[in-house]
Amino acid sequence: MKKLLSFLTAVFILASAAFSQKLAEHLFDDAGNVSGLKRSAEAGFAEEEFRRGVQSYYRGFFNDAIIQFEKALSYLPDEKLILDWLGKSYYRAGMEGTALEQWQFAFESGYGGILLENKIEVVRERRVNASVDQSFRYTETGTYSGANTVEGSTFQIFSQPISILANTDGTIWVCAYGSNELVLLDINGNVVRRITGPLNGFDRPVDVIRSQDGKLLVSESAGDRISVLSENGLFEKYIGKKGRGVGELVGPQYL
Repeated sequence: MKKLLSFLTAVFILASAAFSQKLAEHLFDDAGNVSGLKRSAEAGFAEEEFRRGVQSYYRGFFNDAIIQFEKALSYLPDEKLILDWLGKSYYRAGMEGTALEQWQFAFESGYGGILLENKIEVVRERRVNASVDQSFRYTETGTYSGANTVEGSTFQIFSQPISILANTDGTIWVCAYGSNELVLLDINGNVVRRITGPLNGFDRPVDVIRSQDGKLLVSESAGDRISVLSENGLFEKYIGKKGRGVGELVGPQYL
């Protein structure tokens, strides 16, 4: 029985590896590339990271898959299929909100059609309790755009906002997962300050909270750590490192 299980496991791993290789080759060759980009060095790097991500996904290592797909996306940021697989990995890792964001980005770019739209609706509806909808009513009074268009040119303000922290003076800290930064906005949505962390920068920040002494704590999901900042956003130190022991973290998310 043990030999049979070992054999089946080996077959599954080999099959997933072969599948990921074929999928990556189809994705990044000139004929199969979803974005229509020509083969380049970036495409080669993206292909390798994507292949590793698919292998990690089918082995059940979803946090590792997220990291690999993020790396692939850094080489080909317009590739919708990478966004789709990144969303799958986030979903299997338990981060449904972030998964929905990735799928929504892909869908708004014309990928997935009605199948992806239905998936987004199903996951979103499952996350919302009907009684909560009946008890609370929210009215949108305004929005803060992540980009401005001036004379036909678009300038990015922040990318993939994932959490906010309100201040007593009416300003808010926006944790921008996509652009790896904290952005301080005033009540009119104007950028007051940008915080990118220490010299090596933030590594996929997910949440920001304020401690009792006024310091800011930022969770970095890809960095496996929490950054401690002053109340003005100046970096002070890290808390934790990658691992499963005491004082160690693996993909910290919402605080």
